[in-house]
Amino acid sequence: MAIQKIKLDIGTVYQKEEGGVYCFRYQINGARKAISLKTRNQKEALKEANKQIPLLKATSTEIIAAHVQHARGLITPEKNLLLSEAWAVYEKSPERATPATVAEATIGVGNL
Repeated sequence: MAIQKIKLDIGTVYQKEEGGVYCFRYQINGARKAISLKTRNQKEALKEANKQIPLLKATSTEIIAAHVQHARGLITPEKNLLLSEAWAVYEKSPERATPATVAEATIGVGNL
């Protein structure tokens, strides 16, 4: 049986060998690129390849960055907090401001 190639809007999904991992080949700025879709399932391969198409069609770096952040799960939806809960959330945040030395924490603002 011949290895099937599936043409998409941009690029082609294909297998190098029957029963192998699917790849996605596309051309951008005159250069041909190919990436592994890391699946042997045709439906999953098509789904993954279709996720790449908006990135390939994007014209600005901001749009591409937003797609990448969304794909990596870096963008988190905003949460509305009650004022009474804000301090507890701040204390647990890894991005909170922490004093550089122990003395800064013990002196406090009023003792300066």
